Amino acid sequence: MNETGHLPQYRVRCRVGVAYDSDLHEVEKVLLDSLQGNPHLLQEPAPRVRYREFGEWAVELELLAWIKNPRDRGCARDLIIRGIHRAFREGKITIPTPQREITIKKDVS
Repeated sequence: MNETGHLPQYRVRCRVGVAYDSDLHEVEKVLLDSLQGNPHLLQEPAPRVRYREFGEWAVELELLAWIKNPRDRGCARDLIIRGIHRAFREGKITIPTPQREITIKKDVS
């Protein structure tokens, strides 16, 4: 599906969540910097970050970038995810995982 309509490029979306105590300006900088060296991505239109919602476990956002050839979508996305993972680890940005707290009550009867 061509999500960009008449435009001669194709959008690649990558959703990710970050911990609520993250500095969102730093997150955006790290995300955009993580795209450097990805040969599939176009410089124009420039990649961008959009914060989407306050999720149950994280501030959820979407990294948007564009490619020329739709065949490259899978490879481009693979490199984006690898780059984000590496950059977040280096920048000490947490991708939260769901956690549940369980309380077990002892029957005192």
